[in-house]
Amino acid sequence: MPTFSLAGQLRFQPTWTDTLSTTDVIDSVEIIRALTFANGTGAGQANAYWRDVRTVAATTNDFVVLTALPVNVFGGTSTLNMASVKGIYVRNMSATVTLKYGIEDGEARPEIPPGGFMMWFSPTAATSEPWLNASTAVRIDNESASSAQYEIVIIGVKAT
Repeated sequence: MPTFSLAGQLRFQPTWTDTLSTTDVIDSVEIIRALTFANGTGAGQANAYWRDVRTVAATTNDFVVLTALPVNVFGGTSTLNMASVKGIYVRNMSATVTLKYGIEDGEARPEIPPGGFMMWFSPTAATSEPWLNASTAVRIDNESASSAQYEIVIIGVKAT
């Protein structure tokens, strides 16, 4: 029986310096956020992972349907059906095209600039947020005249 686990860390170390007339004011901080998922279906757990590099054609959009994620392993094909999503990562691999990220029926489409990425994780939730569940699809919009590639990773709980 397959098992899943994930361990990672997001780390920022910004420093801000403002030179005033008599002194420098320096502010620095270290922000570390650990991210872990154990194998399972409850809070702090996930049992499914899906990753792909996809191309979205010029002036079109790409839908990643959470109930039919294509899996190609050792020459075979199948689909992964996510019941809930605990984390998502999307990286725009284009050097020139801006992509927009959203949910199938959602109005807001935040931009992911060339080389940019976005992440959403809810590791301690028992299930995913209501706006991101198995009945929706992740939508990537490309409004430019050129095609673009993006990388997507989805972590969640598979349907039984």
